[in-house]
Amino acid sequence: MVLSEAGEALAPFVRQGFLAFERGAYAVRGGARARQIRVSALAMFSQLVLIPNLGQFAKRWPAYDVRIESSPRFVDFDQDDFDVGVRVGDGRWPGLKCTELLRITGAPVANLEVIQRLSLRDPRDLVGTRLIHDTAQPHAWRTWLKANGVDRPDEEGDLWLDSAPATLHAADQGLGVAFAIDPLVRAWPGFGERLVFALPGFSGPATRYWVVRRPESERDPKIRAFITWLRAACRDLG
Repeated sequence: MVLSEAGEALAPFVRQGFLAFERGAYAVRGGARARQIRVSALAMFSQLVLIPNLGQFAKRWPAYDVRIESSPRFVDFDQDDFDVGVRVGDGRWPGLKCTELLRITGAPVANLEVIQRLSLRDPRDLVGTRLIHDTAQPHAWRTWLKANGVDRPDEEGDLWLDSAPATLHAADQGLGVAFAIDPLVRAWPGFGERLVFALPGFSGPATRYWVVRRPESERDPKIRAFITWLRAACRDLG
């Protein structure tokens, strides 16, 4: 079957309606899904904010079951069965309720021995230095360097990894200089001992973490509880 032009235009609204009906049915019937809070977030945010604080959430709201999926993509609330998403950006996503969580900026980090060996003091010192990239943020290094007056294309010797936590592990092992999210990176285990800021005093463009959800979820006690807890956890970081 092939949809007409009008049918294709109507399809997203039909899917959204079916999902809303399904969520309503779960809420009325109760059961496991009614207690679940399904969250989509970037890997670094999940590892350093969500997971370390889950115990506190469980103690205060033991009736709810938080399910976390770490993914670099933006959840599509019209098609995906998620209750909450954590996104980076300007907070302008039409049709969604957005609450600011944390103001962030990028910062180079490296093993202390690497910093001393390469005598890193200025962003220009990163030209010719192996940089560690997160494939989920392929332009992060270039944007940061440009903001600090350095034109450095990606180099053949650079290291590319598939998540932000992996880049920090690589930097900690002395494999290069990674691009970290400040203040999030300060919660990395042992940060400030071996893995440290490579160029303290230099920063790049600022942005923000947001928690986003469907507007109608404001009436759901479990979503209100989750956001109250999450904002408190982010305040402790900031």
